[in-house]
Amino acid sequence: MYKVEKNVPIPRKRVKGKTAFLLSLDIGDSFIFTTEKGQRNGVDNWYNLANAAGLKVKIRQVEDDKFRVWRTK
Repeated sequence: MYKVEKNVPIPRKRVKGKTAFLLSLDIGDSFIFTTEKGQRNGVDNWYNLANAAGLKVKIRQVEDDKFRVWRTK
């Protein structure tokens, strides 16, 4: 037989990797990442990760293969 329990909170999902890193940033914090020359898929990946985590970021190219990511919200 099962025991019914009421008002038990659902635990939060555990986050790890790049998502945990993004969540550790305060608003205004930034970091640089490098891509292979001519590749922009890293930019899309960071935007998608931030969006899935409910964060807003701005990404700007700072050199040929380097981009800076700022957490804005």
